[in-house]
Amino acid sequence: MIAHRLMIGIAACLLLIAPRAAVAADPPATGTALDKVPADAEYFSSMLRMGETVAAIGRTRAWQQLWNEPEVQALWKKALEKYNADDNPLKAFLADPANKELPALAADAFSNEVFIAAGAGTSDMAELFMELLGGARLGPIFQKLRGQGDADPERARIRLLLQSLATNPERLRIPELLIGFKLTDGAKASAQLKRLDPLLATALAITPLKGRSKRVKVGDDEFLALELDGSHLPWEQLPIAMYED
Repeated sequence: MIAHRLMIGIAACLLLIAPRAAVAADPPATGTALDKVPADAEYFSSMLRMGETVAAIGRTRAWQQLWNEPEVQALWKKALEKYNADDNPLKAFLADPANKELPALAADAFSNEVFIAAGAGTSDMAELFMELLGGARLGPIFQKLRGQGDADPERARIRLLLQSLATNPERLRIPELLIGFKLTDGAKASAQLKRLDPLLATALAITPLKGRSKRVKVGDDEFLALELDGSHLPWEQLPIAMYED
């Protein structure tokens, strides 16, 4: 009778648990950038509370001893002299009232959270590069054992790399890469980023990248984007003629 009641109790518990187990629960919020990373991201890394870490290191005896070393003080003095020079463009740039917030903004960006996320295809790209490196390192050795290969070892390695890529060119895919920072005051960052539009356009006006910067919408957010493609690579400077065969 006791065993019978026990089996009924277990069955009732399973019936209560089963409907909940059938529905996958959303992962709990972390309060970090992980909450905003796409679900198909294959790599995520985050450095948290770097500001507190640096402050803690600054209070240690080891840091105080290192900072008071004559060689370190001499280097710091030399850096200050270089910064305070009248012809220093960085000093003139930061003297502009519009740029005074930039040092504090940069420090804030690295103080809270710095993260890196890579999208779908990251593991495939890593596997491909490992295969290419292995082939480039060991391929010439096996070719010599078979009495084949190129007299120039460097040329032999590059030929093996190119042949491997030519066999499966569809595997050469660069995944999306996102590098971001968590800020205390996002409004200040937005104001500074808007100032980049004309500055970047002016800087690119005398380069082949003229007109390549623009504002784009991704989801609910707006980004300043710089579009690049293979036509901007200096192909004429690359020694590809010796591998065209």
